[in-house]
Amino acid sequence: MAPTPVNVVTGALGAGKTTTILSLLRHKPADQRWAVLVNEAGVVGVDGAMLEGLAAGEGMKDGVVIREVPGGCMCCVAGLPSQLALVELLRRAKPDRLLVEPTGLGHPAAILDQIRALGDTVELRATVTLVDPRNLSDERFLAHETFEDQAQLADVLVATHDDVNDDATRARFDAWASGFFPAKSGVLHVAEGALDPAWLDAPRAARVAKHPEAHRHDHDREDGHDHEVGHDHDSDHDSDHGHGHGHGHGHGHGSHEGEVPEALPEPTRDAPLRFVSSGLGHVTCGFLFHRDVAFDEEKLVALFRRAGLPSRVKGVLRVASGPASGDVPYLAFNRSREGLHVRPVAYRGESRIELIARDDEPHPWDEVERALRDAER
Repeated sequence: MAPTPVNVVTGALGAGKTTTILSLLRHKPADQRWAVLVNEAGVVGVDGAMLEGLAAGEGMKDGVVIREVPGGCMCCVAGLPSQLALVELLRRAKPDRLLVEPTGLGHPAAILDQIRALGDTVELRATVTLVDPRNLSDERFLAHETFEDQAQLADVLVATHDDVNDDATRARFDAWASGFFPAKSGVLHVAEGALDPAWLDAPRAARVAKHPEAHRHDHDREDGHDHEVGHDHDSDHDSDHGHGHGHGHGHGHGSHEGEVPEALPEPTRDAPLRFVSSGLGHVTCGFLFHRDVAFDEEKLVALFRRAGLPSRVKGVLRVASGPASGDVPYLAFNRSREGLHVRPVAYRGESRIELIARDDEPHPWDEVERALRDAER
């Protein structure tokens, strides 16, 4: 049996990975079956549900299989679940191609090593790194070790959001991209994630990470995870926790250092779950609501547009009828520096929301939870 082509599609938070993968799926060969493995920064996991729902809504359900491994990076504690997910996805889906989307907070070397470890059952194809070129004017962003190696290990560098980039931004990206050795197989500019699937088979080269130990060092620090059953929170519980992979269960808090993540507990109709984790300079807060809970669409839109929230907010939520949903009971919300995008999604399950903030940004988790509870119908 021929090996399965595998591509890693990486990039920092907000670079447009989900949009690009959805575009690639739209333009895959009609007679092929593709699989996608998504790894989320937070424990709740929104990208997989969003991608699966959007793909199904566009009639791609039969030719696409999507699997999610939430809970952070694809290394260290999360390494075993992601390795098992890779093997299971290849065995059960038998795809003609596998796309792997690691979290934007994760170092890409770990997942590349995991794919190579699968031996001759797979063939590693071009690694594609998406970059919002507006970030290149920020020295802190350029100096981030994870971002440096996302770019360093890429065979194809893609400048996204080209519909809003000016000539100076494009020129800065091209000059930066030209400085890598070996040279990139492709340096592209795309809007709305419109990447030609032919670039997935671009030539690969031997590329070496500049900071191969960067991610491991981050995880050598204290690992913790804060799991909260929804109620009024009178204090901020998440300031001292590292990037958590374990889950604390029950009506309290807990961390299970060094354990493989278990399945998320089920929220009850009256008590949503809240998960907070941190690492690589960011804090992630996720909420999980029972599938019977429906929200007022207008209140959700007002919440996700509210000033003072982190710029990165996403969710898939069940709503009562409203102008965006019509007769579709679930909406996908995606807030980035471009603003808030809302669209119907063919998803059925628990409502889930994730907010990602830098360490130096406000972390208004209690305020968000109160607003979500107020938006329940």
